[in-house]
Amino acid sequence: MKQKNRRKKNSGNRICGRFYIIIKGKLESPVLIGSGEDENSDYDVILDSEGNPFFPGSSVAGAMRSYLKKVIEVKRKSEKDSQEKIEFTKDALEDLFGVEQDDNSFLYPAEKERQSRLYVYDAKLEDAQIIKRDGICLNEYKTTQDMGKFDLQAVSAGASFILRFEVIQRQDNLQCDDYELETALEAAQKKDLKILELAIQGIMSGELRLGGKSHRGFGKLTIEEMNLFPFNMMKQREARDWLSWDWEEAYESIAHTKNGSTEKGEKCKRVRPIDLESDCSEENQTEHKFVIPLEIEQTLLVRQYEDLEFGEKMNLNCRQLQMDMDKKKYAVIPGSTWAGAVRSKIASLVLQVSEIGNWESVQSYLDIFFGTWKQDNPLNQSKLVFEESIVDGGKPLSITRNAVDRFTGGTVLGALFTEEIWVGGQVNLTVRWSKNVSEENTNIICGLLYIVAKELQNGFLSVGGETSVGRGTFRSAGEIKFDGALFTNEKLEKGLQFYTKKALNWCKGQEEEDA
Repeated sequence: MKQKNRRKKNSGNRICGRFYIIIKGKLESPVLIGSGEDENSDYDVILDSEGNPFFPGSSVAGAMRSYLKKVIEVKRKSEKDSQEKIEFTKDALEDLFGVEQDDNSFLYPAEKERQSRLYVYDAKLEDAQIIKRDGICLNEYKTTQDMGKFDLQAVSAGASFILRFEVIQRQDNLQCDDYELETALEAAQKKDLKILELAIQGIMSGELRLGGKSHRGFGKLTIEEMNLFPFNMMKQREARDWLSWDWEEAYESIAHTKNGSTEKGEKCKRVRPIDLESDCSEENQTEHKFVIPLEIEQTLLVRQYEDLEFGEKMNLNCRQLQMDMDKKKYAVIPGSTWAGAVRSKIASLVLQVSEIGNWESVQSYLDIFFGTWKQDNPLNQSKLVFEESIVDGGKPLSITRNAVDRFTGGTVLGALFTEEIWVGGQVNLTVRWSKNVSEENTNIICGLLYIVAKELQNGFLSVGGETSVGRGTFRSAGEIKFDGALFTNEKLEKGLQFYTKKALNWCKGQEEEDA
């Protein structure tokens, strides 16, 4: 009798079910997956034993957990959502991802610590091209600061990946009597799947980004398909199927399902991206989005000194930064370039209208929105996310020039150089920030971005190199949008003047405008 009770106790938290998810997608922007090494650049990409870049499972799981925590915070903060409308809570998140270790965890019993039921596997990047990106830190005169040059490796956009997840449901998670286990397991699997779908929707909407420098245009992904493989471990047949099941069989099942065959596709339920995207409306997102449509007025030059493939030299002295996607080359404006230009313009505005007397103090004043400017200061992450912009249309143009001696008027020996610029094309400047940011700061950000937008659209703010000879100017290519709606006097409840006044008062260091 004692032996029977012991057996029942040991099986009390048995595995009742599990499911696997396979997600196929591509990189929409370059991804920086740092290895901590600086052998080939200041920031090298992490590689596996065969020399291929990959997403570590820990990085993917950490990004997903961080994003889902933000979803909970935004839902709680929103006045429009009642408690019933919140899809899941912190307890549900910890039930799936495990309980985070607290700084004072040694004060609590070990029973409060809980391992994750979610297993995230490393994701190899196929057709991956490692590229080099150069970065510089400019001063107020738009010249490079001393020791302000750095470079980094990244995986170029267009590489394909496969994310693989495994989720286990134990009897304790079902919280029901034995005769209700079947129904409870189905409900538990739906609940776990719903949480993961929220993370996938975050990837599809561009809010969940992987890797480093995600606030400067890196780490954006696109999802092509998602496949689910559920197993009921309480059924003997499905338990046997699981024993012989592996990832290769899963890929075969997907292929058979695509071809319309049911031979190996019985356990595969296709979840198309269109089904997930239906819940990706602006009101369901965790970030505000400000979009400025622009058209290159003449030419653009964001310099690139090496070819697209890392380490390959090119015949030109420099060229417009480009991205190779679908066997076509597109001009690119990095998020860091946009961020630098916008920050510099706002810094100049603050310097003009406020009592702050020097450039470095102004930069410290901007840290609240743009992040820490100097390494000596306490680190502060940027609230603003500047997406990488791909130029639609336009064409490259090679120009050969030489330097002229200002005294003799003749050509300087050895000063002949060739560069490739980009002519024409349209581009969107997209800026995001979390809805957790206070309403007051959101109003200030909207006002600042509107001022910058008018500067860009009227050609007063140039982006990239050689701006002194007319490159990098834009004109308007459409209406500005904020969270999917037009940012105009007719569509805004408070009007444009309200936002610009908020921004200017902040630049002056005033909470309210003096009477």
